Amino acid sequence: ASVAVLLEVLCWDFDRERLTSGVLSEGVCVRAWDSSSRRGTASEGGGGDGDADDDMQAVVRVRGEAWEQLLLRSDRSLLVLALHLARALLARPDPDPLQLLTANYTGRILTRLSGLDSPALDTDQGKLFFLSSLLPDLTHILSSCASDHVISVGQIVHRVCCRFSLAHMAQVESCAAFLEAMCALTCNVLAGWSAESDEEWFQDSFQHLSTAWGAVVSSAMVLELPEEMADLIGRCTFAVFEAYLKMRVVRSRIELEQEENPYEDESVLEEELQAVGHIGRYCAEKSA
Repeated sequence: ASVAVLLEVLCWDFDRERLTSGVLSEGVCVRAWDSSSRRGTASEGGGGDGDADDDMQAVVRVRGEAWEQLLLRSDRSLLVLALHLARALLARPDPDPLQLLTANYTGRILTRLSGLDSPALDTDQGKLFFLSSLLPDLTHILSSCASDHVISVGQIVHRVCCRFSLAHMAQVESCAAFLEAMCALTCNVLAGWSAESDEEWFQDSFQHLSTAWGAVVSSAMVLELPEEMADLIGRCTFAVFEAYLKMRVVRSRIELEQEENPYEDESVLEEELQAVGHIGRYCAEKSA
């Protein structure tokens, strides 16, 4: 219940001139603080599949030193609490229903925190502080997350990589370990996609992870990175590209045998191929 309340709090605007909250009726948020904006809007019912889309688009506005300390910058901030919970909960295989729900809420809190609109994150120093707090624990979560939570973890990684430039991430000591863990998780998702029939689950997981890789690659193409970091990204992108091709060969055989087309919406396949092509071009240039 406490984690659910914290998630609801992140549907607020932490700005003295704008702060309002949702109107609750029988425990359901029936009207969020800003019905014309998707920044922090809570979904009706809380916990449905549509909530993740709201979390990915939510931008929580934070103004004021006290709010920044509470959410980001103290040793007991909401960020530190959410990371502590995520390390404990997202690694548990076969969780009971309460643990699964709590883990889901925790992942959603981290997704929303990764999209904060705060002056504390407008400076290079602020970005580095946030990333230094986040990446070590997120690396651990990537390395140990159970299959039940891969989509949730993929959403967090997606948002972090699109929110923060590789120029800042590369300055954090744990960046290399983070990229290696992200590569391993992506390859594991693709290997599982080859063997399992739950097409939609793997599509959603890979969509978030491939978008994150696309952001990393786009930055790597224009930055003058240290040779060691550039080589690492080249190896990781090659591994992801190779794993995707292997998965696609296996899935093509299965689909031919079953005479089915999992891509009823061709735009989904187009987006997937564009993302993989972007990754492939980078690793091809690095190996040339």
